[in-house]
Amino acid sequence: MSRLRVGLLANPTAAQGTAHRVGRQVGHLLHLAGISVVDLSGPSAHVARARAEEVRDSLTALVVVGGDGTVSLGA
Repeated sequence: MSRLRVGLLANPTAAQGTAHRVGRQVGHLLHLAGISVVDLSGPSAHVARARAEEVRDSLTALVVVGGDGTVSLGA
């Protein structure tokens, strides 16, 4: 197992739910590659931000799937 720990932030409503599905696929592929994935997605930006703030110091990278707002939240 890799020592990498990646946060995954996918907007469940972006692109009419496509971003959520793509996010799940990305998470699955990262997991298959042996990378630890922490799902930070939530029903709202507020919830996702709180989840990210709890673990941000323990992440190696952040993967964002969504639109402008999701990318802004990730940044």
